[in-house]
Amino acid sequence: MGKAEKEQHYREMISIIREWESGGTTQVQYSTKHGLKPPVFYYWLKRYRQDTSPGGFVPVQVVKGKRSPRYWNIHRESYS
Repeated sequence: MGKAEKEQHYREMISIIREWESGGTTQVQYSTKHGLKPPVFYYWLKRYRQDTSPGGFVPVQVVKGKRSPRYWNIHRESYS
């Protein structure tokens, strides 16, 4: 399979995943209906989610000088 064929196959599979997302069927029902084995469907779903996820990091805001009451309860003994 050449590069152009691989890209075409990728687009077709992603189209199938997007179509499934907009419907109301389970993964098994949808894949069976469209002639895909469930493990193949799962592979492409995982790949689609990896390709469309923003990444593994979440922005956090650190407030200097403030500690939650839970922190004090956990570490109270070390400050006494």
